[in-house]
Amino acid sequence: MKRILQLAAVMLIASCGVKQEKPSLEGKWIEVVLEGAEYTQGITLNEDGTASSIGMETLKYESWATDDNTLILNGKSIGNGQTIEFCDTLKIIKLTNDSLTLERSNGYRCSYHR
Repeated sequence: MKRILQLAAVMLIASCGVKQEKPSLEGKWIEVVLEGAEYTQGITLNEDGTASSIGMETLKYESWATDDNTLILNGKSIGNGQTIEFCDTLKIIKLTNDSLTLERSNGYRCSYHR
């Protein structure tokens, strides 16, 4: 029994020194919308810093970057015969391997999943 406790203690100490990798923002993120919604929308964040919209024809993401816990999305809003460039700065509230929660400056939160 003593031997088992010693082994467990060694494993616990060893695991404390293991560095956990931070989940990556790269990939496809699908916005959590109302259940039964007939559409899907989201963002693709590519490794090279480019971005694209999923299911949003009038909102075209072009690039992305991070600064601390902030996601910066650049793109163009297309509608009513005009195109307007935009830059969204969103606070990263939660990031795991399969979920992402972002917050706008007005407090509105958006949740995504992979």
